[in-house]
Amino acid sequence: MTFGNRTNTRITSMNVRLRIGLVVYAAQEWTKEKVIAALDDGDTFVTLLMNRTTGEWEVGQTVRTYVSKGVTYLRTDDDELTDDNLDNLPECPADPPL
Repeated sequence: MTFGNRTNTRITSMNVRLRIGLVVYAAQEWTKEKVIAALDDGDTFVTLLMNRTTGEWEVGQTVRTYVSKGVTYLRTDDDELTDDNLDNLPECPADPPL
């Protein structure tokens, strides 16, 4: 995830991976706007983190949008706060091996 401000409350892009069953594909960097458009089109996104101990992917929370005063935010909770919040995920590191 890449942030657009010093307080890390505005996401500008994130790594997106296609997951089919237990298979997780290589990451593609998507802009926040592209993720919002896909959500608006009915696609589903969840947070996904690699457990470095087990080597397994762990599925987290469902990503949804929240709109306030014409600005769309990405969130994993139902708080009506005007910032992006994806469960305090880290900034995008180097791609872990699949």
